[in-house]
Amino acid sequence: MALVMNEMWQIFTSTGSENRIKIINLLLERPYNRNQIAKKLNLNYRTVWHHLGVLKKANLIDESNLKYGGVYAITEYFKRNKDLYERIKSQNAKNEPDKGVMKHRFRKIMQGRHLDFRYFQHKRRTTKSYYVMSKFDQSYLGTVQWERGWRQYVFYPNNECMWSWDCLNELSDFIKKLTDNWRATQKYKAKHKAVAGR
Repeated sequence: MALVMNEMWQIFTSTGSENRIKIINLLLERPYNRNQIAKKLNLNYRTVWHHLGVLKKANLIDESNLKYGGVYAITEYFKRNKDLYERIKSQNAKNEPDKGVMKHRFRKIMQGRHLDFRYFQHKRRTTKSYYVMSKFDQSYLGTVQWERGWRQYVFYPNNECMWSWDCLNELSDFIKKLTDNWRATQKYKAKHKAVAGR
């Protein structure tokens, strides 16, 4: 089952996320079995078993066989969403408020033919940000954020993605709509500020 965006954040920012990140980082080097992971990370075997279960259920890792000593490896699904994982890991490393936990309530604010745009309010931004998701498998494609220097919304892509003409059109229309709405709001505020100052 495809992992939706908020589940990915929850797995790598909730209680126990530090150990899950350690396990993922280790498996990015090469596949390991449970005993090897426990020894390498100096963790209790039962703890490792629990976190491997969480990661496997989320389709981020897979087991080569179900017998004792089965080897765990990163899935293709994780590889497609690795950019998102790196962003979450980076936030944790910066010691953001609430121990790096970024709790977002996602709501689909626009659905195109190929893309979903999910709004979240970043703690350190006054403007809105949006995750761009594939409607096909809910994989993370990139983020739309306000670029102060350009005074418009821009797209920060996941570099491993390929884009069709239709998808680019949907994305372009969405960014234009956001930017136009922001400019209209600023114009409205300036007009009423001028009236109030009279």
